[in-house]
Amino acid sequence: MEGARRRKKLIGRPKGIKKETLERYHFAFHLYENKNIPIDKACKQAGISKTSFYRVEKTIKKK
Repeated sequence: MEGARRRKKLIGRPKGIKKETLERYHFAFHLYENKNIPIDKACKQAGISKTSFYRVEKTIKKK
């Protein structure tokens, strides 16, 4: 690991939200806001878990 750091290689899991997850969040949020669908059904239709939905929402609001 020390050699990787000297070569400035990234080690470990990448930080941040994947583009695909962000797109699914926006779709679920759209369904929830505009079509008055409960959040669990909106997440299911968008293909994202409720946990991921709230994690992305927390990250977005933090910025």
